[in-house]
Amino acid sequence: METLIELRDNDAMIRFWAAKAGVDPNLVRAILIQESALEAIPWGLDIDALASYLRHQEQGTYGPGQLNDSARAYAGLTVAEAMTFPGAIKGVALVLKRSVEDLHDAGVANPTVAQIAAQYNSQHQKGLVSNYGQQVFWIYKELQAGRILGKN
Repeated sequence: METLIELRDNDAMIRFWAAKAGVDPNLVRAILIQESALEAIPWGLDIDALASYLRHQEQGTYGPGQLNDSARAYAGLTVAEAMTFPGAIKGVALVLKRSVEDLHDAGVANPTVAQIAAQYNSQHQKGLVSNYGQQVFWIYKELQAGRILGKN
């Protein structure tokens, strides 16, 4: 999977932006894996994956982090930058920081990984856990256990 190679190749950058944003580097990795999953799906075999990809494009989300207009603006990224792995890493880390801040503002003192991921995916979650949040949490646990990418 190309995403895993990119994660390995950009490990120092992931750690840098995660530290700068005050978020867990494995959460950054988990979001990138979740958002890049469409690249690994053979579309001819999965019509739902193709439909999901097309919906993303209609919503104006781009690159490995599927960053929309407001996320790109918050991270100071152009569409071209968001389409690169280094740009996506920066964007994901900073949007995760904003997601944590939004949850704190909504009264969620100690948000879980699943809550933060759900907030990343939809700025309207405010502490609710969506299927997306659960999927990212599963990837996160696999990363923490070293079953994806080995020990980080």
